[in-house]
Amino acid sequence: MRLAGNLSSLTNLLKHKDKKLPQLKGIKRGSD
Repeated sequence: MRLAGNLSSLTNLLKHKDKKLPQLKGIKRGSD
């Protein structure tokens, strides 16, 4: 249960980072 919450928080942080750093978004998609 806690893991799900942590994942949500991490996802939100990553989304905010993606907006600032488009490069991260590309790397993240490649990883996915």
